[in-house]
Amino acid sequence: MSPDVRRTDSRYELLEAGEVAAYADYTDDGTTVEIPHVVTDPAHRDRGLATALVAAAFADLRARGRLVVPSCPFAAAFVRSHPEWADLVA
Repeated sequence: MSPDVRRTDSRYELLEAGEVAAYADYTDDGTTVEIPHVVTDPAHRDRGLATALVAAAFADLRARGRLVVPSCPFAAAFVRSHPEWADLVA
């Protein structure tokens, strides 16, 4: 995954200088992944990090054969603005 994004058991984290600058919570039922929250640390806002994070998360989910429920307003807006990811929406 790129930029420096890691997947944990419950969220994707975008790291800068080893610290979490943004994250997206998720739940995974084995087929479908719901993303209810995308959060950017206030010190890192207005730099496109949330967009980069969601793109990296979606790329990982596509590679793992998962569908996405983008219940977070930001994640839903991301899909509307980037129709190349629409095929992932459950």
